[in-house]
Amino acid sequence: MLKSIEFSGGFFENNTKMELFLNNDRLQSIYGKNGSGKSTLTNAILKAKGDDISDISCAHIFDENNEEITKTDNIYVFNERYIDEKVKISDDGLDTILLLGDLVGIEDKIKTVSEKKEEIAKRRESQEEKLKKYEKVDSPESPQYFLNKIVSKLSGVMVGQKGKNSLRVTQGKAV
Repeated sequence: MLKSIEFSGGFFENNTKMELFLNNDRLQSIYGKNGSGKSTLTNAILKAKGDDISDISCAHIFDENNEEITKTDNIYVFNERYIDEKVKISDDGLDTILLLGDLVGIEDKIKTVSEKKEEIAKRRESQEEKLKKYEKVDSPESPQYFLNKIVSKLSGVMVGQKGKNSLRVTQGKAV
């Protein structure tokens, strides 16, 4: 069980060791005035757990035998950073929504996906308009338009009619 933390950084310039869970409790509350080091202490615990906390230079947590704890997946810190990352309260009119945990970022993800969907729909619409122009055989943008012009200019040959002077067009080739 976590019993102490040794760290430096934040409001603690020198290496500092603090004893925790003095009564062998499983829950520790830390309170104090603004600027007293509460956030620095919780950031030091997070740094010891492996989080990237830039203002803490080093941090180690120890058990009751004063041995360093390396398995930290069962240590949880509920601080301002946790609130910012894991709790979101959205007040929109009369409806209030409280999101916890991994759901906090879901609103942003939904918005991003919706924007991408709209962008794709606009590109698809643009491509469909271009396709319509190419499908019209009387449009100068259609490959078939030019193929028909070429075939009609050939000496008296009629496309699609059977007979001695006829020309059949298959996959863009005159046969």
